[in-house]
Amino acid sequence: MTLALGCFLANGQNNKEHALIAKMAGIDSAKVYNASIFGVKSNGLIDNTTSFQKAVDFISANGGGILYISVGRYLTGAVQLKDNVTVYIRGTVVGSPNIFDYQGRKAIFWAEGAKNVAIVNGVMEGNGPAIREQVRTLREKSLISDDCVLPALISFKDCTNAKAKKVVCRYAAASELYISDNSDADFEDCVDDTVSSETK
Repeated sequence: MTLALGCFLANGQNNKEHALIAKMAGIDSAKVYNASIFGVKSNGLIDNTTSFQKAVDFISANGGGILYISVGRYLTGAVQLKDNVTVYIRGTVVGSPNIFDYQGRKAIFWAEGAKNVAIVNGVMEGNGPAIREQVRTLREKSLISDDCVLPALISFKDCTNAKAKKVVCRYAAASELYISDNSDADFEDCVDDTVSSETK
């Protein structure tokens, strides 16, 4: 996949905006890529799993940077984070209600053996009630195994310098919002907003 420099640094105004995003993400001089240039849609209806993964793969393969997810609702299944990629969220990332969209992975955003990965800001909603109901129905019909993995929101396994910061977390299907398995991981100022969201 080839992207021109203008895709992420189109003009002087964008330069200033992207510098601010990089500063807020805690990364100096990082390249900032808008998720929309990879075909990501913000209507909360279209499955963005493939587009998000394409974005992460491209950014990691090209020296790293920030995947910027602007205001909107972004539906997705499991997405693997890779070396030197920070996901900066201004909108809401919504987990797919279909358990098969996670392919047995432990979370919406997951990383294994990666270094310098982060998720910063924004809201993550796991669609937990819908997933658990689907899994219950499938188990009753013997269409899914009893040990089916229910996804959390974020999972780091065997990672170095992994971070989640200022993420508002809601409705994980798993019993935990995020998972750290043998990782150098920091979860800073992440908030479980599930209860307050249900009462609004």
